[in-house]
Amino acid sequence: MERQPPVLSHGNHQGDSPMATLIQTTISENRGQPRLWIEGGRLAREGLAPGMILSGRIQDGQLIFAPANGEAPANDSEFQVTVSRRKRGDKITPLLEVRLPILSKLFGLAARVVVKLMRGKLCVSRHHQDVKIKERERSLVECLEGGQSLKIASLYHGGGGLDCALHEGLEKAGIESYCALASEIEGKYMDASLANNPHLFRDDSLILNAPVEQLQFANSGAFSVHALVGGVPCTGASSAGKAKLQLAYAEQHPSAGAQFFAFLKMIELTNPAICILENVCQYRNTPSYAIILSVLKTLGYRVSDRDLNGNIFGALENRDRMAMVAVSEGLPLEFDIEAIPVLAEKPAALAEVLEPAEAVEERFRDYDYLRIKEERDRKAGKGFMRQLLTPDAVSVPTITRDYNKVRSTDPQLAHPSDPVLTRLFTPLEHARIKGIPERIIKNLADTTAHQILGQSVIYPAFMALGYSLGHALRRLVSAAQKECGKQPAIAA
Repeated sequence: MERQPPVLSHGNHQGDSPMATLIQTTISENRGQPRLWIEGGRLAREGLAPGMILSGRIQDGQLIFAPANGEAPANDSEFQVTVSRRKRGDKITPLLEVRLPILSKLFGLAARVVVKLMRGKLCVSRHHQDVKIKERERSLVECLEGGQSLKIASLYHGGGGLDCALHEGLEKAGIESYCALASEIEGKYMDASLANNPHLFRDDSLILNAPVEQLQFANSGAFSVHALVGGVPCTGASSAGKAKLQLAYAEQHPSAGAQFFAFLKMIELTNPAICILENVCQYRNTPSYAIILSVLKTLGYRVSDRDLNGNIFGALENRDRMAMVAVSEGLPLEFDIEAIPVLAEKPAALAEVLEPAEAVEERFRDYDYLRIKEERDRKAGKGFMRQLLTPDAVSVPTITRDYNKVRSTDPQLAHPSDPVLTRLFTPLEHARIKGIPERIIKNLADTTAHQILGQSVIYPAFMALGYSLGHALRRLVSAAQKECGKQPAIAA
């Protein structure tokens, strides 16, 4: 009975014929000529034998070989090659060497190619990952040259703080953008962003109120974007999160532990030319981040990262966050993550961002249970102390997502005259401390506002990142247009 091979597909090629063998190799150079070299039992398995003459032609960017059957090339676009032999001891195996100038024109020297073999026929095509790299880089440059808006995929969107910061920075640099895709599991956060950040969205924006790890498009490449942005949940990576759940490592977290996989999956699905990730600085030391870096390199990105400090970039909150930027390897993008400029001026003191005293006087409380706990912790030598601030403070400790729960180590404002009374910062003050526009929390309850702000970013820092990236994109498209002899549409 004739062998029936399974249907195999390498990459995203549609309508491939049933195949038996796939070989990934590269176009090498030998004696000044590009060369494709394959030998061994894999050829024999598919019916290729020494002395067999194959007829070759170009079709849809691929090289197609089939038995010549005694026929000479019909025209100059066809050619023939002969399968030779390799003898090792008593064993003889077929060897196929193709030395044609068309190889370098069609694929390029050192290019990865996939050879598909079945029943004496061969098809040589560009590696699917190299195709994806070229596609995303071409799409980005064409978008910029045409003066169009960048399509951004926003993962773990929250209330839109990170996206607003990057959008504003890009806009300041002359680059328009919008969220073509926004994914957020919490409906109330997504509703807040849609209401308060309408400038991020358009009629064709895809809103996904679902777990990002459970998303799947009909086929890979069905939804492509120019950039992907995400703050992978850091609950398991932060010191507080690990201690609270007694985690040995971040990946043990029941809900956030595997989110790095979803992040990478969405990169493969949307094929962005630029990826931006933000997280706690400790994330850099996790296996998750090591895997992200390894996979991004495999997918054809070059990666840089650094820590961004709130005080340095113009915010009162003394918070450090890691920023990672991955750029498609073929883009000559002159972006230096270490050279991000400071665009905002930090308020001189906390007093500058506080609401009027008469408007917040009733918020002061005697949190006696916090005072009792602080004294108990002090006697036990635990070192946990309340963080009580006065209006002349020049820096504010990190305010987190669950700030409204009034926990013992959250920063609070001390009463100006009564040493027993303290209060939480209001949502407006929280936003100002982080440098986040107040509109982002407009018409939100205090708890929801603090949650959105607490899990957001240092706004001025990521606005500056967007600004720096935007200018790099302008220089990129200006150089590309000058090289083609076009009048630059965007000044560098």
